[in-house]
Amino acid sequence: MKTQSTTTPVIVGVIICISAHLGFSQTANQDYKATSGRKYDVAAFIWPSYHPDDRAKIFWPMGIGEWETVLFNKRLFEGTEPPRHPVWGYINEADPYVMQMQIDAAADHGINVFIFDWYWYDGMPFLQGCLDDGYLKAKNNDRVRFYVMWANHDVPMIWDKRNADDAMNKKNKALI
Repeated sequence: MKTQSTTTPVIVGVIICISAHLGFSQTANQDYKATSGRKYDVAAFIWPSYHPDDRAKIFWPMGIGEWETVLFNKRLFEGTEPPRHPVWGYINEADPYVMQMQIDAAADHGINVFIFDWYWYDGMPFLQGCLDDGYLKAKNNDRVRFYVMWANHDVPMIWDKRNADDAMNKKNKALI
């Protein structure tokens, strides 16, 4: 098991992106460049699973999302670094106030775009609270633009605990 990074979920990874390649219309892109003075975007990818979501309890039974993974990390073996704990604590990314803090931290350090991973699972959106309830309701969301990256895949069967035994034991060949 790999130790999870406990950097603020928003600033998981920084990707330098050319905004014209990310789907903005040419006019909107030119207007943005003219007002911001930027020739490129610096984006942070957001894995939106650090908030309570009843449907995610099949993955994280405590109902706190990926924080459950971080919370129970242990040192793999003697000589490795101990697991880190989040500087801001185990925050709820779907809370607009928390997202305002994350937006300010990102914007103050040159990040001007968030890329939200977006899922469709079991016939409806999944893990969308970070975007819907956090970012879109944050009072300062004008400081950081956003893109939605549609995760065009199903959740792997070993993630879905309803089928995990079959997937891991390869009992049902149709699952993999």
